[in-house]
Amino acid sequence: MIQLNTDKNQVVLEGINLKDIDLTLEQNFLQKITQDTEKAIAKMMRVLNEKTKFNNIDKDLMNTLLDFETEKKELKKNIIKTEMQKFFSASKRAFFILSRLNLLSTIDINTKIGNRTLLETIDYEEAPLERIISFIHKEWNEDFKMIVENGKKINALDSMQSMWG
Repeated sequence: MIQLNTDKNQVVLEGINLKDIDLTLEQNFLQKITQDTEKAIAKMMRVLNEKTKFNNIDKDLMNTLLDFETEKKELKKNIIKTEMQKFFSASKRAFFILSRLNLLSTIDINTKIGNRTLLETIDYEEAPLERIISFIHKEWNEDFKMIVENGKKINALDSMQSMWG
Protein backbone atom coordinates (compact mmCIF):
# COMPACT_ATOMS: atom_id res chain seq x y z
CA MET A 1 0.00 0.00 0.00
CA ILE A 2 1.23 3.49 -0.84
CA GLN A 3 0.12 6.33 1.39
CA LEU A 4 0.86 10.04 1.09
CA ASN A 5 1.54 11.76 4.40
CA THR A 6 1.01 15.42 3.56
CA ASP A 7 1.75 16.59 7.10
CA LYS A 8 5.30 15.24 6.95
CA ASN A 9 5.68 15.45 3.15
CA GLN A 10 6.55 11.79 2.79
CA VAL A 11 5.42 8.66 1.02
CA VAL A 12 4.70 5.74 3.36
CA LEU A 13 5.03 2.22 1.95
CA GLU A 14 3.61 -0.94 3.47
CA GLY A 15 4.42 -4.36 2.06
CA ILE A 16 6.19 -2.97 -1.00
CA ASN A 17 9.80 -3.31 -2.05
CA LEU A 18 11.18 0.10 -3.03
CA LYS A 19 12.99 -1.44 -5.99
CA ASP A 20 9.69 -2.68 -7.45
CA ILE A 21 7.91 0.64 -7.81
CA ASP A 22 8.48 4.09 -9.27
CA LEU A 23 7.29 6.75 -6.83
CA THR A 24 7.66 9.68 -9.23
CA LEU A 25 3.92 10.33 -9.21
CA GLU A 26 3.70 10.47 -5.41
CA GLN A 27 6.83 12.61 -5.16
CA ASN A 28 5.37 15.03 -7.71
CA PHE A 29 2.10 15.13 -5.73
CA LEU A 30 3.94 15.97 -2.50
CA GLN A 31 6.05 18.62 -4.19
CA LYS A 32 2.99 20.24 -5.78
CA ILE A 33 1.06 20.12 -2.48
CA THR A 34 3.91 21.76 -0.60
CA GLN A 35 4.57 24.47 -3.19
CA ASP A 36 0.93 25.37 -3.84
CA THR A 37 -0.03 25.34 -0.15
CA GLU A 38 2.89 27.52 0.91
CA LYS A 39 2.20 29.92 -1.96
CA ALA A 40 -1.50 30.25 -1.04
CA ILE A 41 -0.77 30.71 2.68
CA ALA A 42 1.91 33.31 1.94
CA LYS A 43 -0.58 35.28 -0.19
CA MET A 44 -3.22 35.20 2.56
CA MET A 45 -0.69 36.28 5.20
CA ARG A 46 0.59 39.08 2.99
CA VAL A 47 -2.94 40.43 2.46
CA LEU A 48 -3.70 40.37 6.18
CA ASN A 49 -0.38 41.98 7.03
CA GLU A 50 -0.99 44.75 4.49
CA LYS A 51 -4.52 45.38 5.74
CA THR A 52 -3.42 45.60 9.36
CA LYS A 53 0.02 47.22 9.19
CA PHE A 54 -1.20 50.75 10.04
CA ASN A 55 -3.43 49.61 12.88
CA ASN A 56 -2.19 49.02 16.38
CA ILE A 57 -3.30 45.40 16.77
CA ASP A 58 -2.52 43.27 19.80
CA LYS A 59 0.28 40.79 19.12
CA ASP A 60 -1.78 37.79 20.30
CA LEU A 61 -4.67 38.81 18.05
CA MET A 62 -2.28 39.20 15.13
CA ASN A 63 -0.83 35.73 15.76
CA THR A 64 -4.35 34.31 15.83
CA LEU A 65 -5.23 36.10 12.59
CA LEU A 66 -2.11 34.72 10.89
CA ASP A 67 -2.60 31.13 12.09
CA PHE A 68 -3.61 29.25 8.94
CA GLU A 69 -3.09 25.65 10.14
CA THR A 70 -6.74 24.68 9.54
CA GLU A 71 -6.71 26.31 6.12
CA LYS A 72 -3.39 24.62 5.32
CA LYS A 73 -4.92 21.18 5.91
CA GLU A 74 -7.92 22.03 3.74
CA LEU A 75 -5.71 23.38 0.96
CA LYS A 76 -3.62 20.21 1.01
CA LYS A 77 -6.73 18.04 0.74
CA ASN A 78 -8.04 20.09 -2.17
CA ILE A 79 -4.73 20.02 -4.03
CA ILE A 80 -4.34 16.25 -3.64
CA LYS A 81 -7.91 15.73 -4.88
CA THR A 82 -7.19 17.94 -7.89
CA GLU A 83 -3.93 16.15 -8.71
CA MET A 84 -5.54 12.72 -8.35
CA GLN A 85 -8.39 13.81 -10.61
CA LYS A 86 -5.88 15.00 -13.23
CA PHE A 87 -4.13 11.62 -13.11
CA PHE A 88 -7.45 9.75 -13.34
CA SER A 89 -8.64 11.88 -16.27
CA ALA A 90 -5.34 11.41 -18.11
CA SER A 91 -5.58 7.67 -17.52
CA LYS A 92 -9.10 7.67 -18.97
CA ARG A 93 -7.90 9.53 -22.05
CA ALA A 94 -5.07 7.01 -22.45
CA PHE A 95 -7.59 4.19 -22.00
CA PHE A 96 -9.81 5.60 -24.77
CA ILE A 97 -6.91 5.85 -27.21
CA LEU A 98 -5.34 2.51 -26.32
CA SER A 99 -8.63 0.63 -26.45
CA ARG A 100 -9.21 1.88 -30.00
CA LEU A 101 -5.70 0.90 -31.04
CA ASN A 102 -6.32 -2.48 -29.43
CA LEU A 103 -9.52 -2.82 -31.45
CA LEU A 104 -7.54 -2.21 -34.63
CA SER A 105 -5.11 -4.97 -33.67
CA THR A 106 -8.01 -7.43 -33.31
CA ILE A 107 -8.79 -6.93 -37.00
CA ASP A 108 -5.15 -7.50 -37.95
CA ILE A 109 -4.20 -3.86 -38.27
CA ASN A 110 -0.98 -3.76 -36.32
CA THR A 111 -0.66 -0.35 -34.70
CA LYS A 112 1.68 0.78 -31.97
CA ILE A 113 2.02 4.11 -30.23
CA GLY A 114 5.15 5.60 -28.72
CA ASN A 115 5.43 6.73 -25.12
CA ARG A 116 5.99 10.34 -26.04
CA THR A 117 3.11 10.49 -28.52
CA LEU A 118 0.69 9.01 -26.01
CA LEU A 119 1.80 11.33 -23.19
CA GLU A 120 1.54 14.37 -25.48
CA THR A 121 -1.86 13.22 -26.73
CA ILE A 122 -3.31 12.80 -23.24
CA ASP A 123 -1.57 16.04 -22.18
CA TYR A 124 -0.14 14.58 -18.98
CA GLU A 125 3.52 14.15 -18.22
CA GLU A 126 3.51 14.16 -14.41
CA ALA A 127 3.69 10.36 -14.20
CA PRO A 128 5.60 7.77 -16.19
CA LEU A 129 3.52 6.06 -18.85
CA GLU A 130 4.18 2.69 -17.22
CA ARG A 131 2.36 3.97 -14.14
CA ILE A 132 -0.64 5.05 -16.20
CA ILE A 133 -0.75 1.70 -18.00
CA SER A 134 -0.49 -0.11 -14.67
CA PHE A 135 -3.36 1.99 -13.30
CA ILE A 136 -5.49 1.21 -16.37
CA HIS A 137 -4.78 -2.49 -15.89
CA LYS A 138 -5.81 -2.40 -12.23
CA GLU A 139 -8.78 -0.07 -12.70
CA TRP A 140 -10.32 -1.43 -15.91
CA ASN A 141 -8.61 -4.82 -16.23
CA GLU A 142 -7.10 -3.99 -19.63
CA ASP A 143 -3.47 -4.68 -20.45
CA PHE A 144 -2.15 -2.37 -23.16
CA LYS A 145 1.59 -3.00 -22.71
CA MET A 146 1.85 -4.57 -26.16
CA ILE A 147 0.41 -1.49 -27.88
CA VAL A 148 2.84 1.01 -26.37
CA GLU A 149 6.29 0.90 -27.83
CA ASN A 150 9.49 2.70 -27.09
CA GLY A 151 12.63 2.78 -29.17
CA LYS A 152 14.51 4.74 -31.80
CA LYS A 153 12.23 3.74 -34.67
CA ILE A 154 8.95 4.60 -32.96
CA ASN A 155 10.47 7.79 -31.49
CA ALA A 156 11.53 8.89 -34.98
CA LEU A 157 8.02 8.20 -36.31
CA ASP A 158 6.56 10.07 -33.33
CA SER A 159 8.82 13.05 -34.05
CA MET A 160 7.72 13.17 -37.68
CA GLN A 161 4.09 12.81 -36.65
CA SER A 162 4.37 15.62 -34.08
CA MET A 163 5.72 17.96 -36.78
CA TRP A 164 2.38 17.64 -38.53
CA GLY A 165 0.52 18.60 -35.36
